[in-house]
Amino acid sequence: MNRNDNIFDEYAMLLSRYRAGDETAFEEIYRKSERMVYTVCFGILNNEEDAYDAMQDTYITVYKKLDSLKDDKSFVSWIKTVATTKSLDAYKKKKGDVSYDDAVAVDESLQLDDNLETLPDTYIMETTKRETLDKLIREVLSDVQYQTIHMFYYSGFSIEKIAEMMECPPGTVKARLKSARVKIKEGVKKYEKDNKDAFAVASTSGVPFLTRFFNATSDSINLPMGDISAITGSSEGPIKETAVPSAADKGTKSVKKGPLSNTASKALLTGVVAVVGIAAVFGIVKLIRPQVDSPAQTSVTSEGTPTPTPTPAPVTVNVFDYIDVTFSGMNRRGSCDVYIDPDMPVEGLSLSTQKGGGVERTWEITGSSTDEPQITLSGVQNDDEITIAVVGDYEGFIIEPSEMTYVADGLSRFVSVNESETFMYWLDKGMHLFPFPEPSVTIDDLDTTAINDELAGHVGLDYQGRAFRYYYYNIGEEYLSLLMCYTDNGGEYYEIGNIDYETGEITWEADAQYPDWAPRVTVDGSDSQTGSGTSVPNVHIAGFDSADFIVELWDHRDVGDSYSDIRDYSYIINDDTVEIYIHFSRYTDPEWYDTGNYDVEEHYDIASIDINTGEVTWTDDAESAPDWA
Repeated sequence: MNRNDNIFDEYAMLLSRYRAGDETAFEEIYRKSERMVYTVCFGILNNEEDAYDAMQDTYITVYKKLDSLKDDKSFVSWIKTVATTKSLDAYKKKKGDVSYDDAVAVDESLQLDDNLETLPDTYIMETTKRETLDKLIREVLSDVQYQTIHMFYYSGFSIEKIAEMMECPPGTVKARLKSARVKIKEGVKKYEKDNKDAFAVASTSGVPFLTRFFNATSDSINLPMGDISAITGSSEGPIKETAVPSAADKGTKSVKKGPLSNTASKALLTGVVAVVGIAAVFGIVKLIRPQVDSPAQTSVTSEGTPTPTPTPAPVTVNVFDYIDVTFSGMNRRGSCDVYIDPDMPVEGLSLSTQKGGGVERTWEITGSSTDEPQITLSGVQNDDEITIAVVGDYEGFIIEPSEMTYVADGLSRFVSVNESETFMYWLDKGMHLFPFPEPSVTIDDLDTTAINDELAGHVGLDYQGRAFRYYYYNIGEEYLSLLMCYTDNGGEYYEIGNIDYETGEITWEADAQYPDWAPRVTVDGSDSQTGSGTSVPNVHIAGFDSADFIVELWDHRDVGDSYSDIRDYSYIINDDTVEIYIHFSRYTDPEWYDTGNYDVEEHYDIASIDINTGEVTWTDDAESAPDWA
């Protein structure tokens, strides 16, 4: 049995004692896990006060939700997950609108050495060097990169779980880990060079360097010490259960947590286990666990006959006092978001939704948050009626009313081009089509016939002596802007038309500069960092004639002749280049159709296009596929 098995068993034994009614077991759980939980929170927030707050929220949630833990041996992973979620929520709240689904640039630095296992153990064992490395890591990494490596190497989360918690693709997590390791390694090299500190012998431990480093950093943290009796009231004897006040007693539909004094905050961090203390400090009405499957309590009459204690009367609850419904986005394509207040008294709620008399859907509510919606409906337009109903019965509660109808309003004006949200329209692989695909604009409350007729006049083989290539569009707050691209075989030329939503008037800007809102580089009409496809890749780089790239890729290996073709390809958009890994298939005999010789040879070539010069460099018959392919 390894060390982790022992730890998991110890927590399982403590949880077993706690479930049997030993309240002191929770205090032992707290003492045993507080350093780990604080380390998780500080790793996300990098601020002592914020980490303390996230830590307190973690233990309150753990105390309230402990009965939902299915496997006691998974307690460590569970509490780390709760702490990480609380910390990420706090980080987003403090930093504002944070998106974790960012595009991670894959540049030349990612091809550098990211092997941290060559670093010496002195960076772990020696306090001064450990603190130096900790400071260095914080300086060279962004917040998101540090959070990612801490979740992976300290919390032990999988790439898939990190992606789920950060709401981004797994590939983004992998790229962040790779980039972070490279930056750390390069930072250490620079530090040792500047300080004339040569590399020592690396460890042969099988545990990753960063895992051992973060564990050592956690062990050296000075946790605050508080007076437990200030919270527990231990001198008063056994803790008594506190009756639940009625709604009238509370005066409001929900009890909110208020700010703590410094003394109370520190005492909570070391004595959060105390039930009376938690109730007193945080305003939590009752945190004593209900006894599961306990025998019915009885009283004794004056004649000595046992009489069952009466069952409490069910409580009438309006669950819609704890449900918030918001509408956002564009009319016809708007969103309806349903939030569940954490103070919702009915747990395990099932709700059904119906939009405008359409299909009814049932949702199992598994969480609650005022920051993240538990239900989202799409395709909503103004005046849609959204009916939400409670499904099923709930012991101890009478649900009144059982349903509520909300009317959508406040959605912004619907604007579209060719009934699509795609920001770009290409001619088929850069080749001219007849008739030309003309932009077709739709704007709420506006007749766009004249607009579309005017736009059609700007699309043609010979518009002012230039050939039309493609257009982008941008839906702004006041204007719909279209970037029209033309070429005369000497480069690209741009014209921008701004359409006023109120009047429909188009203001044209001839020979315009390439706008910031249009992507500089795309492949097949997408600015995604990586992708794949078949046939000929359609590469667009602002300032260059896209047809030149198509011809270059088309002519390589004689594609277009009857005996050669492109089967498939993958690409990556870097800071300075577009790399394309192309699979070519050729008949060995150019006259195969007449001779009946169907032998085929396969080639895997890499085209590298310089974004700044437009120059294309080939690596023929690459020995292996690149990591991104």
